[in-house]
Amino acid sequence: MNLAQSIGRKPLDIEREKIEFQSDELYASCEALAPFLEKLVLVGGWALRALMELPNNDRQGIIPYTKDADFAIQLATRADFEEIERHLLEQGFNKRATLNYSFQKEHLIIEILPVGGESKTIVGFELPEYQLAFEDNHRLSVFNAKGNAVSLRVISISTLFAHKIFSYTDRNFERRKDLDHLKFLAERFGKEENKFGLTAKHKAHFEEETVVYELASAHLLGKELRVLRDKPILEEAKMKLKKIIQEIEEQDSDREEIFLQRLKILLDYMEDKFEIYPP
Repeated sequence: MNLAQSIGRKPLDIEREKIEFQSDELYASCEALAPFLEKLVLVGGWALRALMELPNNDRQGIIPYTKDADFAIQLATRADFEEIERHLLEQGFNKRATLNYSFQKEHLIIEILPVGGESKTIVGFELPEYQLAFEDNHRLSVFNAKGNAVSLRVISISTLFAHKIFSYTDRNFERRKDLDHLKFLAERFGKEENKFGLTAKHKAHFEEETVVYELASAHLLGKELRVLRDKPILEEAKMKLKKIIQEIEEQDSDREEIFLQRLKILLDYMEDKFEIYPP
């Protein structure tokens, strides 16, 4: 039986900065890390599900089942990571093969992704974009079917989008799912009632344009991406997004034309070329 339960009780509201989400599986992963939750930020597939209100048994067409719960942590020393490692081992988790940052107990998989300190010696690669998780996040309450709850931080939708850009371009042969996540966010972000009556103005043009429904999610997501404009990592994110756009253009596929339009809109927002109304 799939342990994933129904979607959260309240919809995503960026202004409120508090999100509720119901899932037995994610709750169990968070509960296993209870002593450390204030040090962690939820990232990855479960962050996508919490932010976009997706239960784990509903693929919504392009989102596969989420197997592991990813948490980012800032390291001052290696001991910060080792403390969590000891705790998980004491809870009955085992390390997964050669992945020093990945732990499994029966069906639960937890990955601890460190930023700073000796992070590269732990995971074998650096994740500079994950620093954004500690600068741009929301408070998340995760419930199980019994009504028990845990509280922690989850990355914002803008940071999630940036993470997916990095994940796909850095390891695109093994991370095709990240491109699917980018496509999903560009197509479906935002409440339905907010996708009508939008107008946008490209700063290179004189007149406002009515935003068609098919492109409304890209504009709404672009509005959120503006919070990253002053982040040092943004220049690299824009360069990588241009690489993704070029890759899709080279495919010369009519199927990807609408996705390509959405990505170009998002890039324009990242470059501060668009204004949207209402703001």
